[in-house]
Amino acid sequence: HFRFAKRHALEFEWVKLKREDESTVGFAIDYDGELIGINEDVVTTFNTEVTRLAYRFSFINNESMELSAALGLHITDLTVGLNLVGETDDDFNEVTAPLPTLGGAFKWRFAENWEFHIRGEWLDIEIDNVNGKLTAGLIDLSWFPTRHFGGSIGYQIWDLGVTAEKSRLTGKIDYEYEGPKLTLAVRF
Repeated sequence: HFRFAKRHALEFEWVKLKREDESTVGFAIDYDGELIGINEDVVTTFNTEVTRLAYRFSFINNESMELSAALGLHITDLTVGLNLVGETDDDFNEVTAPLPTLGGAFKWRFAENWEFHIRGEWLDIEIDNVNGKLTAGLIDLSWFPTRHFGGSIGYQIWDLGVTAEKSRLTGKIDYEYEGPKLTLAVRF
């Protein structure tokens, strides 16, 4: 978060999640022209890397509270793979989706060293029979025992859904991450 004027700020965030699991298939799957039969053991890979850039304008910004709106860009890299157990073929499907977002935030300094934050962003877009929806949110409580160092504890939600209906691609991705967030912060 870089505030370059009282009402204007730039924000940057980067998150990388790697998921891999092994399971037995309960139905036949046609994956990239390869038929995977019932009761075969497979390894699935689903990796996500999100880079978030945003410009934030504050309508209210005083000693105790800030109310702002943001225009941002989420650049989401998805890597998906499915292999039979024991195969070393790294045949992954990869896609990069730059998604513009609208958002808002509220910050309340209710004591000298304590702040409460709530932030949300949203996008719902359809292009050429591909529909994408992104919802992201954060709520946290921050404590700064010194002027420059502090931390926060909170809860974050990130929900991405994409459906496609084209002649070569029909599919759906529904990916949600939510959970606690612990942050160490440095202010200067």
